[in-house]
Formats: sequence, C-alpha cells, structure tokens
Amino acid sequence: MGRSRTSIRAASTAQPRVHVAHADVSGCCLHPRRREEWQCQENVEEFAALVDRGMTNIEAIRAATINAADLLGVDDRGRIAPGMLADLVAVPGDPLEGIRTLEDVQFVMKGGRVYKRPPS
Repeated sequence: MGRSRTSIRAASTAQPRVHVAHADVSGCCLHPRRREEWQCQENVEEFAALVDRGMTNIEAIRAATINAADLLGVDDRGRIAPGMLADLVAVPGDPLEGIRTLEDVQFVMKGGRVYKRPPS
C-alpha cells in the first residue's frame, strides 16, 4: 500500500480531477428491473481505500460525484441543487467525520421515491 499511498498523496497535492470509475456512488443500488430489490456492491469500499491512501474524505466523495459527472461530460448531476438529477443516500453519521459511514446506507432516494434497506 505504500506505493499507492504515495501516488494518491502526490495526485491529491497536484489537484488533478480524480474520479471513481463506477456509476453507483453509494455502493448500494436498486435492482435495475425490480426496484424493490436492494443490492449492495463492494465498490463502496473504494471510498475508504482512497482515504487510506491519502485523500481527504471530501476529496473521495467528490471523486465519485462531481468529478465523475464532469469526466462524463454531464452537467445535470453530481451536485445537489435545484434542477439537478440526484440519487441520494442516507447514512447514520457524517461521512466527512468517518468515511466508512458510507458503507451503512439506510435508504436510497431515487426519482423522489425512498427505498429503505431491507432488514438483515
């Protein structure tokens, strides 16, 4: 991990546009055809991996949201603002204080509808 930590720190200091290479920011999503089905994916761990290697929490979150939207050339998502497309996730804490909070998604709001995590 030493080499990747050095690379992430150097990139973070140079302030390039780092992005997370997946479309599902939360790591938890709804089944594409059966929206009531909840599927959690391993990619949410990428947030902690980026932070472990030198990014700040907000840099890791931006890599998966605004930076990813900019990379894809879309200007109607990646931000929470009026007129923007946004899928939101609710977590039981502040991801700026602890990035692993993003691994405990309680619900997803997609298209204005709330999808709660099913009981374990």
